[in-house]
Amino acid sequence: MKNIKIYLSILFIALVMTSCNKWIDPEINTNPDALSKPTVSILLPGIEAGMGYYIGGVDLAGTQAVWVQQLKGTDRQFKAIDNYVLRESDTDNLWGSIYDVMNDNKIMIDLAENAENKSPHVAGAGKVIMALLLGNLTDAFGDIPYTEALKGAENLTPTYDSQESIYNAIFDLLDQAISDLQSATNTISISPDYIYGGDPGAWLKAAYTLKARYMMHLTAISSVDYNAVIANLDNGLASIDDDMQQPFGQSSAENNPMFQFLQQRSGYIDSNLGFDTVFMNGDPRRDVLQFSASGFWTQKDAPVAFVQYTEALFIKAEALYRSGNEDGAKSTLKDAIRSSLTKYGVMDGADSWLANMDTAIDAASGEGLLGMIMTEKYKHMYLQTEAFVDLRRTGYPNLTPTAGNKLPSHYPYPTSETSYNKDNVPDAGVFTKMWWMP
Repeated sequence: MKNIKIYLSILFIALVMTSCNKWIDPEINTNPDALSKPTVSILLPGIEAGMGYYIGGVDLAGTQAVWVQQLKGTDRQFKAIDNYVLRESDTDNLWGSIYDVMNDNKIMIDLAENAENKSPHVAGAGKVIMALLLGNLTDAFGDIPYTEALKGAENLTPTYDSQESIYNAIFDLLDQAISDLQSATNTISISPDYIYGGDPGAWLKAAYTLKARYMMHLTAISSVDYNAVIANLDNGLASIDDDMQQPFGQSSAENNPMFQFLQQRSGYIDSNLGFDTVFMNGDPRRDVLQFSASGFWTQKDAPVAFVQYTEALFIKAEALYRSGNEDGAKSTLKDAIRSSLTKYGVMDGADSWLANMDTAIDAASGEGLLGMIMTEKYKHMYLQTEAFVDLRRTGYPNLTPTAGNKLPSHYPYPTSETSYNKDNVPDAGVFTKMWWMP
């Protein structure tokens, strides 16, 4: 009887609504000030801020900095993370948040490619962002949903794409972005753009540099075209002023994500004594590469870097070394170190230290030179996710595990996936190797 009453109530409501549509203007309750659909100007700032907050936040950059021993987990869940215990529930927020940003970004790309308002510059910037988000996500989790993802309620249990196919998608996105950003016709500008101020040429340089980065990720498993890597870099970031980074502000709502963590979770993470004494002893950058409110990357208004000119120089040095040009690698490594000191504002007074470094670089050769390139890059890439990638693919720097006899290599899949998409989730743990690892 109760079910019949419910059915009749629903039927009555449906009939009334149907009748009302015949004599009431359906537009009568439409808010003329409401947006009927999202716009680039609404979407882009949130996409950029979200990308900065989650790539530069503690769940991704912070956890990985603990694992590469730039930081030390000292309390609560970070004490466990320091011992390579990362739970499925620890990755829920990161996974869901990055997919939320990717979903908004896909909407923006689709809007920019609309037949009526084709805006290849916006689409190109969106594709650079998508490649960067995919790269960070797959380098943490390995296989991830992509081709069947970002469809909302249409598909709540997407299958997982292999990491190899994700990398192919990254290269495809960047190639499309490079083409889009050079288009001579464009309807809507990249605006408001807090990363590059709407400059498609700057986004183009970032796309070329990211392509070189992801090509170098494959050095352990495939024959990389190092000439192509260098060509991409030559078209890429040309100075520190070209660095792709998300700015943050002085007001509490706009603070850098690491600074916010320091304020809200004081004592969970600290600077790593080994990093300070083994790698940074006597280094001019030691005082600014600290996990404190005055550290370079952890001040309240510090930016979050996505790809840097200095990183590009280190990539070029490695590519030159691997192509057999040790003299070129040494010269470029010296340039990279000087660029790093300039980025961190410690070039003044560093002449003696630099002279000693130059002597050491000149004397290096073979595997010793590669180790020097990667170790110096590791120091520069403080709190950057690329340090974790480089450690896994090259073995540099040579770190002793803080627990057991293996270094971690893989984030566990979140409970949101293992609970609701379990038939598709791969079997993987903290020590599962990435596809691109040796």
